[in-house]
Amino acid sequence: MSLIKSTLIFGVLLVVSFGTLAMSDECKQAYGIFDDAAYFSGKMNVKPGDGKEVTKTNVNVEAFNEWYYHSYDDEWMAVLEKYTKFKGVDDDSVIGISLLAFIETSGLVEFYKSYIDFLTDFPKRTDTYLVSGRVEAAKKKIDDAYKELVGHCNK
Repeated sequence: MSLIKSTLIFGVLLVVSFGTLAMSDECKQAYGIFDDAAYFSGKMNVKPGDGKEVTKTNVNVEAFNEWYYHSYDDEWMAVLEKYTKFKGVDDDSVIGISLLAFIETSGLVEFYKSYIDFLTDFPKRTDTYLVSGRVEAAKKKIDDAYKELVGHCNK
């Protein structure tokens, strides 16, 4: 009788442990979205708010591109959709929203504006996200999503 009880208890503990482990991995992956911003902004050699003009010579554009193409990863986007609840908002693509998430979590709004400027033939062009007031709305949603993620993962 005690062998059966022990086996059942062990089985329940095993299931609970694996469930917790899976949740832990999921949370790590979700936190990775927010960590990416810090990692890639560091690689780009730009400090938010340092007032430095962004040019091709003082910004690691390759690092920005590496991040941007990284954001196309299906798994990454699935986690982004799940934790930021941005799926189907207006007509925005997940990529556009992930770019906003990156900009807002790294504080590189000025960098992004400059990046758009020097990659286009239209120096006066400004990204619509940055002039329409939607950046603040996106920032709030991202902040809210992060708080929700923290609450969910710290249960």
